[in-house]
Amino acid sequence: MMIILVRHGEATHHTQRLTGGWTDSQLTDKGRAQIKAAAVKLAKDFAGRNCKLRILASDLQRASASAQIIAEELGFKGEIEHCRFLREKNNGIAAGMTEEEAKKLAAAQRELAEEGYSLLIWDAYRPVSAQYRLWEVCPNPVYVADPTKGFSKHSRGNTVDISLVSTNGDPVEMPSGFDDFTSRADRDYSDVSQTAGENARYLEAVMTAAGFVGYSGEWWHYSDSTAYPVVR
Repeated sequence: MMIILVRHGEATHHTQRLTGGWTDSQLTDKGRAQIKAAAVKLAKDFAGRNCKLRILASDLQRASASAQIIAEELGFKGEIEHCRFLREKNNGIAAGMTEEEAKKLAAAQRELAEEGYSLLIWDAYRPVSAQYRLWEVCPNPVYVADPTKGFSKHSRGNTVDISLVSTNGDPVEMPSGFDDFTSRADRDYSDVSQTAGENARYLEAVMTAAGFVGYSGEWWHYSDSTAYPVVR
């Protein structure tokens, strides 16, 4: 038995410098050409061999499309087996972030860890379709960007909604919970406890030093100071 492993070609998240993982990005034209070249080589290697083939791929688009290109070049008439367990590393909430933002968050995390704290990430990359749905549920431009008038920074892969916890995961007193769309959400802090205000200001100082800019209407909302295009 022979097992041949082929990695998918270049995908859109590579060209956009986004963290991958389970982000379901598609092959670029370059990626298709890369897989085509690999498939041609495989076809030459298998020429004249009388062997039974099976083609397995993860269920993500970039892997599935790569497998289809290989199958066509080999003249494979069977069914491609799509297996979820073949997916690559799951980067969790970091999937879809720009690489630069992920590095800056890592820097902030190291700084916080020295003081016994850790970042709690509530939200990060948000697909445009999700932004439309969020606007339907909460059509308030103070808290949700109207997708018909422009795109949320979350859809650019450079914005996170975060809070603080201790390094062992215990809650830290903050001005409010996530998406608490009341006066406690802003950065005034006059209507929250002294401890909550101090913790929020400490988080802001660390995030600012790491290269992020906070939004005045939401204490938990931070964007990379570098602008990026919308990721569709």
